[in-house]
Amino acid sequence: MKVKLLRKVLYVVCFSSVLTACNDDNYDGPSPYDVNATYTNQLSAGNKANLALLYNEEALIGKNVYFKLKDAHTGYLSLKQILPGEQETNLDNIPLTTDGESYSFNGSATTANGTSFAYTGKVETGKLALSLSNIALQDNLLKGKRLNTVEYKDPVYGYGKVRTTTYSSSIMLRLLPRTQLDFMSSMMVSLVGPLATQIAGKALKIVLNKVEFRPDGNIIADYADWPEGYDIMGDTPAPKREDDDYTPSPANLATYYFTDSETLFVIPNIDQIIYTVQQNATKQGRSLSDPQLQEIIQKLYMQLATWARYGIRFKATENPYTGEGQAPVYKFDSEGNRIVDPSQAEKYTGDYLLQIDTDQLAIVGVLLEAMPYLAPELCATPLTDIEALADYAGLIQMVFPEADTVGKLLVALKAFGDNLDFEIGLLLNNPSN
Repeated sequence: MKVKLLRKVLYVVCFSSVLTACNDDNYDGPSPYDVNATYTNQLSAGNKANLALLYNEEALIGKNVYFKLKDAHTGYLSLKQILPGEQETNLDNIPLTTDGESYSFNGSATTANGTSFAYTGKVETGKLALSLSNIALQDNLLKGKRLNTVEYKDPVYGYGKVRTTTYSSSIMLRLLPRTQLDFMSSMMVSLVGPLATQIAGKALKIVLNKVEFRPDGNIIADYADWPEGYDIMGDTPAPKREDDDYTPSPANLATYYFTDSETLFVIPNIDQIIYTVQQNATKQGRSLSDPQLQEIIQKLYMQLATWARYGIRFKATENPYTGEGQAPVYKFDSEGNRIVDPSQAEKYTGDYLLQIDTDQLAIVGVLLEAMPYLAPELCATPLTDIEALADYAGLIQMVFPEADTVGKLLVALKAFGDNLDFEIGLLLNNPSN
């Protein structure tokens, strides 16, 4: 008798649970089967892209968002590599409203990294529209700053016991031999380092004016084309350009974030970059099926995939090389050990230094390897046909006998670079300076 009673009680409890579950699953809008999915607007999705994503009112592509219904009134979102420094941002227990055909939602959140944002969205069968707004990274050294690249000036050489050289250049490039080199190689290093600092800094300032680190993590650069007919190695001064001569880069091509007070990561958005390249090619009348263009696009994907996921690491500081902290020049003791030479130093003007970390310099090697695919005609060009290198072609071939073209020179420099330490950085000024 007791067993029968217990069975009845259990039956009532189970039946009540089923009724309750059925009531919870009484969806007024689409069912989980219809909307629970990963939505994407990656280029690889083609016409199957089903995510419309806005990032502070600007279209953002190349991303994935996962949505699911937890019950008839509550949803869950997972943002995949959308917010800078966030591999995955999860939003749980989102209140939903429905019109019978779709679910709508909105809210705000702050991530574990301190990024705050608001969101609003709508999901229906086969489509998710999501807008992220009021995005703000945690405060950092560069947040909200719009900085100038350093104006180029001829270097000022010091004399006497302390031979300090002061560079005014947007580029800091120092080549530091790990061990003593032979005479020709040592002369090459002493020539290439300062020359590259001056030429690269002068050239960069002509095409790049300002760099803005927006509060939402976007990096916006003001750029211009190379002046037609201008020879950077000639005697003619660089053309004077006004701010209006430069064009701001589109949003969402690259973002940044800090992991501590000095460690900066820059993340290229490869899909957005490729899409921009394709749009520009269309404007120029080039076919998107052009084999050369397709090869470039493929190489960009292959070579930059890692950096698109994790970012390129820099050390971002107030410029330490303006006074007592000037960059030392090295010499070697009798056993070939590199030591600091206190009688020489290098100073660099600028308020901020963005120095790429040494272990990230593999990027340079990858880009050099990719150059034959990105610029095959340039790589096949003889050094003697490059006006900026013509005067140095003989010296270059004394050090690198096989390097008679630009491509071969790049290969030789990559191999030569294995015996060097590099310090490469971008120097920026506050607008008032």
